[in-house]
Amino acid sequence: AMALQICDEAVRLYPGYKRINALKNLKLEILNPALYVRADEVAYPGADMKLMVNHKNLDGFTVRLYQEKKLVAEEHYSLLRPENYQQDTVFTFKAPAEGSYVMRIVPDSKARENSESRLNVTRFKVLTLRLPCDQYEVIALDCMSGQPIEGAVITLYTNDEKKLTEFTTNVEGKAKFPYKGEYHYLTA
Repeated sequence: AMALQICDEAVRLYPGYKRINALKNLKLEILNPALYVRADEVAYPGADMKLMVNHKNLDGFTVRLYQEKKLVAEEHYSLLRPENYQQDTVFTFKAPAEGSYVMRIVPDSKARENSESRLNVTRFKVLTLRLPCDQYEVIALDCMSGQPIEGAVITLYTNDEKKLTEFTTNVEGKAKFPYKGEYHYLTA
């Protein structure tokens, strides 16, 4: 609030100042709406996800979840405008059913372009271990209980998202396979 008052006063008192546009731009930056939302990329089904929000000069925003380009969930959040124009806060959002989603954050006013991020909802926690003789072991566990998951399908991909192969976990939640350099990431 004080920075805005100083800008207003300087513009009023020194209208001929050669850098007056810098002060006017600073005033616009102070008053410009902004929204930054950060959330985990992986969530457990039905769990409360934390949305870490930094905002200024906004009354609210909407979280929209899309699965295969279809809107499946939407929730609006109202924001309080603090006197110093900017504030950090935390909201919760209920994670949907298992699956892959796109989370779109839409500010109430034109803070900037909408932001999008991937959200994977799964009950799996996957641990990997490189073994001797170019072997790899993957263990699939329930994220909440820590219990092994039998029958989990482990899919390996290249860095350009080409599916290479699949393995299924045993009763101990483990799958062993030969390591190949083309493996870039996996899903369970």
